[in-house]
Amino acid sequence: MTGFLRAIYSPRAFDLMFAFLGVMCLPFLVRWSNDAVPAIAPATDPLLKGAALTGAAIVGALLATVSTRFDQKWTDDYMFQTLCKSALMTIFGTIFATVLYAIVFANGFGQISSQGMLALLCAVWAACYFIVRVRGTRL
Repeated sequence: MTGFLRAIYSPRAFDLMFAFLGVMCLPFLVRWSNDAVPAIAPATDPLLKGAALTGAAIVGALLATVSTRFDQKWTDDYMFQTLCKSALMTIFGTIFATVLYAIVFANGFGQISSQGMLALLCAVWAACYFIVRVRGTRL
């Protein structure tokens, strides 16, 4: 089992995974850009919806913490730094891409759907991963 985990946490495995992710995002960016952005209905119980969102945020944070610990245990320092740095860059890159789109393109092409945001996030993550891999973790 240890050999298998080391193999799937190897730099080559991550390179293949992020290359696949990046390539798969392209058709979804095109396909989901055609989806209408429906208006969000107001919550019937805002307090309950807020509590559900808070719970989802806490569970998501806990899952991310556990999975990051697992990543740190099974990858070498370089790969772990690469994953962490690319994830941090993804947050900022997605914000910048969304703001840029909203300022420059939204009037001509319309808003981004939630599915389009997911594809955009994954595309930015794949791009950030490869930028860190090519340039190294000391950006």
